[in-house]
Amino acid sequence: MKVKAQPIAENHQEFSDYFNKVLDYVIPASKHVVVVTPAIVGENIENSSNIELNRLSTIMESISTKHPTVTFLNMHSVFEKYLSKVSSSEYIGTSVIRVMKDVLFYKNPSRIDRLSTKRGLYLTLDGIHLNSRGAKIVAEEYTSLIDQILYSGNTENNSE
Repeated sequence: MKVKAQPIAENHQEFSDYFNKVLDYVIPASKHVVVVTPAIVGENIENSSNIELNRLSTIMESISTKHPTVTFLNMHSVFEKYLSKVSSSEYIGTSVIRVMKDVLFYKNPSRIDRLSTKRGLYLTLDGIHLNSRGAKIVAEEYTSLIDQILYSGNTENNSE
């Protein structure tokens, strides 16, 4: 039993339409919206999934920056920057049983990090789920963005 990522939409126009509809629904009910892209699918930033995530992130940014109460955070770009400096394996966990086993048996961050290292990964346990290094990066980015929004009084568009 394997897990395979399913396309969000048939094409980029359909994705753009869906994303616009989500923002049209959320913005009126919110004082401020933060749009965050997915990070990565596997740690090889040149794989087809990450190339597509980069394209979708560009679409999300293009739409987000048109709204004054939306801030955009490109986590894909953040992770890409870190991964460009290291050598990671091609490992991506696609077995449902393997992912369940990892979740059940590797709850401790140090155990997760050891398994991540054993698999040749830098930011994730299995190419998707974060290890402590990946989680720290996400926490730092979110903290920085929240501080920027709250303490600068800036609710205008901010791009990473």
